[in-house]
Amino acid sequence: DVVIELCGKKLDLPRVGAGQHHRGLPLLHTHDDNKIHVEGQIFKREDIALGKFMDAVDAPFSAEQIMDRKNGDLCNGKSSKVKMFVNNESNEEFRDFVFVDGDSIRIVFEP
Repeated sequence: DVVIELCGKKLDLPRVGAGQHHRGLPLLHTHDDNKIHVEGQIFKREDIALGKFMDAVDAPFSAEQIMDRKNGDLCNGKSSKVKMFVNNESNEEFRDFVFVDGDSIRIVFEP
């Protein structure tokens, strides 16, 4: 599961286009369900890193940016930054994070 919150507002991952069954790569994609799907054989762990998934679904993401928000931008008048939680614990691997089945990923932009 992937949850993105910008200034307290939940966002969906970019939507699948008309006539398409998924968004992303054959190995790493979403089906408009805010879940990461890995379908196929994994040859290298980095092939399923979170950054690779976010690139594949056209969702800008790094330790400094999520979607159109960059560290230092304001949320409700306060300077904010990107934070990431995996299974409710802070995680600073950001793009390099390699998930396993059942992980819950929450990316927030907040003060």
